[in-house]
Amino acid sequence: KLFGALTPLDPRLGKKLIDPLTNLIHSTSAMSLLYECIMTIVSGMPNHTASIQLCVSKLRVMIEDSDQNLKYLGLRAFAQILKHHPKVVSSHKDLVLDCLDDRDESIRVRALDLLYGMVTKKNIVDIVKKLMGRTD
Repeated sequence: KLFGALTPLDPRLGKKLIDPLTNLIHSTSAMSLLYECIMTIVSGMPNHTASIQLCVSKLRVMIEDSDQNLKYLGLRAFAQILKHHPKVVSSHKDLVLDCLDDRDESIRVRALDLLYGMVTKKNIVDIVKKLMGRTD
């Protein structure tokens, strides 16, 4: 968390941390550490596209997990990434749409918030169809 707070203030720190953070993201099985590494990259190095794509792929695994807490944190991180990289997150629209069927209301609300930011002219019909299907 400390590095996440400091990297926006000192760009040199982000350059020094990118390799150790990506190594940790690749190698750790500790989900709390994985999440903190991802959030450090998202908040401190949002323009490092390769690392952001790695983070999104790891977050997808978290969201697909049966643990509701991991799913919620993954969606929360997606929302942060959506601010700077909407196309990267939008490529996982199917996963976010699936979260609308989750039994946990907080996950459904988080997914709905994400969809709001993901809507484009190209995908609005698919998203509206899915939402309309939920009202039946």
